[in-house]
Amino acid sequence: MRKHAIQGVQRRGGDIHDTTEVLSEYEMQFGAFRGQTFKWVIENALGYAGYLVDDMRNETTTSTPLSQNKASFKAYVQLFPECREVIGKKREQRLKKVQQLQTSARAMPTTISTTDVTAIGRVYSSVTAAVAPLLNRNTSPHRISAAISKTLANRRGNSAPNIPPPRMPAASTEVLIVNNQAPATLSKSPSQSPEFSDEEICSIAERVEQEIGMYRVK
Repeated sequence: MRKHAIQGVQRRGGDIHDTTEVLSEYEMQFGAFRGQTFKWVIENALGYAGYLVDDMRNETTTSTPLSQNKASFKAYVQLFPECREVIGKKREQRLKKVQQLQTSARAMPTTISTTDVTAIGRVYSSVTAAVAPLLNRNTSPHRISAAISKTLANRRGNSAPNIPPPRMPAASTEVLIVNNQAPATLSKSPSQSPEFSDEEICSIAERVEQEIGMYRVK
């Protein structure tokens, strides 16, 4: 690795005794820019370089080529004030995210009672019993979601959420030309297995989770 870097410095007429110049010609052996020189990464992806150095903060350097390459990259990046500033910002972002996760974790309940487990289990069993036969018949997502809504309504009266049906694709037409004859317009019926968009899937999942939560005994 060092020999190849020295050859790169010689090709551009640099000083092979300058550690910074030699390190600049080292090639990345890890990360998204594997094969690019250290210098190229700093010049073209400084933020990513700062992230990598911060991410390696707890790594112990060993004698393996990969570990040596990481250590050399870290040493090279930290030679420049601009890079050290970016590393500091990446560290601040990481610590802020950790603090946010810790705050969220403290806000969540740490235990769940046996009564809660029993109540949730009953709801889960009811929903599973209603949905399982539909899955075996390759039923559309619309009918499955309707079955879930109906099951929850039966357990809690008529106050279960009204899960909206998925949007059905509009009927389309296509024109066929056969043997230079006049084109004929054929109607194409909508798919019998409608698909949910990502937003609709997330909405259904969130509502089911809320419904299950309502059965917990306080």
